[in-house]
Amino acid sequence: MATQNNSKDNNWFDASENGRNISFALITFLGLLSIFLIAKTVNEVRTYPTIGESATEHNVITVSGEGSVSAVPDIGTFSFTLSETAPTIAAAQKLVADKGNAALNFLKKSGVDEKDIKTESYNTNPHYVYSTTVCTGRVCPQPNATITGYDVNQTVSVKVRKLDQAGTLIAGLGALNIGTIGDLSMTVDSLDALKYQARDIAIANARMEALRLAKSLGVSLGKVTGFSESTGGGVPVPMYKNMMAGVQDSAASGAPALPTGENKIISDVTVNYEIQ
Repeated sequence: MATQNNSKDNNWFDASENGRNISFALITFLGLLSIFLIAKTVNEVRTYPTIGESATEHNVITVSGEGSVSAVPDIGTFSFTLSETAPTIAAAQKLVADKGNAALNFLKKSGVDEKDIKTESYNTNPHYVYSTTVCTGRVCPQPNATITGYDVNQTVSVKVRKLDQAGTLIAGLGALNIGTIGDLSMTVDSLDALKYQARDIAIANARMEALRLAKSLGVSLGKVTGFSESTGGGVPVPMYKNMMAGVQDSAASGAPALPTGENKIISDVTVNYEIQ
């Protein structure tokens, strides 16, 4: 019986020793892992000497380039407004419709496509007449508003695809005494294509500048790390504007001369290059 008890005691001792060895190995592993993670974190932090600063920010150069493309305007847009006042809405609408139909017929006969004639707005409002008031002392009664009729206004925009006809169209509408003719603005129909051309020129100029700078610094250009662009037009085009009296005068003296001038599309780019 004594021999059996000693065997059990020895087994318990061996099991306890194995458990301590496993615990020690686990603690050692966790300690080494912690040291590794701390070292890795410190190394990562060292790559960011300043908060918000990129690790490779000192390895880039920034250059700018400008590109421009010029083109003669080949399309124009202007608008005219028909305004009439009558005792009833129906009467005012008829007056506007009659003038509008006359203007539409003239434009179509002049070669303007119907798809290029668009109503921008159409509205009807009461026409008020305010009575005069006489102030007695410090009391000024509110003037009375009386509806005497209705105002109808229709604004129509016209796209001119043959700019040499713009003056004739404006003079012809003025001869019809239709109302007010607004600005004639001139632009280029394929404006997006010109913007792309100006951008390509600007990028090419920026790269040439980057290559010159890299050569002076004794480094090589790497990949592009940043890009930004701003676009705009440099030269304003002529515009034609006349109110009722001016339009009638131009119609009496013939079609106005409308020089087209030139549009200039400009692109400014900024490019960041990695240097090696």
